[in-house]
Amino acid sequence: MRKYWIIVRQSFINQLAYGSGSLVWFGVALLELIIPMTIWLTASSVSGTFSGYTKSDILTYYILIGIIGNLSFWWTHFDIEGMVRSGELSSLLIKPYSALGHIIFTQFGDKTLSILIRLPIFVLVFSYFHISLHISFVAILAIILAILMYLLISLLFGTLSFWITDTGGFVGLFYFSAYLFSGELAPLAFYPPWFTALTSYLPYRYILSFPIEIIMDNVNSTQIFIGFLIGLGWLAILYSVLKVTWKKSLREYQAYGN
Repeated sequence: MRKYWIIVRQSFINQLAYGSGSLVWFGVALLELIIPMTIWLTASSVSGTFSGYTKSDILTYYILIGIIGNLSFWWTHFDIEGMVRSGELSSLLIKPYSALGHIIFTQFGDKTLSILIRLPIFVLVFSYFHISLHISFVAILAIILAILMYLLISLLFGTLSFWITDTGGFVGLFYFSAYLFSGELAPLAFYPPWFTALTSYLPYRYILSFPIEIIMDNVNSTQIFIGFLIGLGWLAILYSVLKVTWKKSLREYQAYGN
């Protein structure tokens, strides 16, 4: 395990060395918060609630999107595609550790820096708007579930790189679907009941909306239990599919002499 933490540390140092990259992360973090907050605060003259959400709830929701979204988001598919195209993956396969582990922990170092850059922004926003949250142990488990699910989905898209030259179309379709079905566009409670019911059975809800719903106390214990059953079911399916496709993809990659 120590070798993987060395990879994390090296990745973190490499990202920190590029000051312009850190500035980009900081700018993105600001935009992620400012844009939705501006939209909803502009509508602050509207009184009452919408689908049970007050203006304060909506503001809290979009701030949580920035936090949970950054924690759960992975982009390993881009790394895998680049390694397959360049042949860099071949050198990883002869290393004394898992190539998949190297890819995951390298990106973990990147994510750590990204989160640290965003942390002061979130603290300032919460302080300015006097927002207080209770993060329960169950909510933490839901966040971990979201992180693992998104990681597996990202890795699965990465395996497409072994079979097709450009995965951009498939990845773009997933991003669009996730934007709509995960609650990133708007809280799932804002949609018609049939649509909200549909999202409960899809994996998208569990990479973003589900932990937010728990944190904001919008679901009862029964709904939480059922949500975890569905989410863990998807996690098991994704892991099983990845385990098969990764091995098959590596055999295909090595068969062509890469």
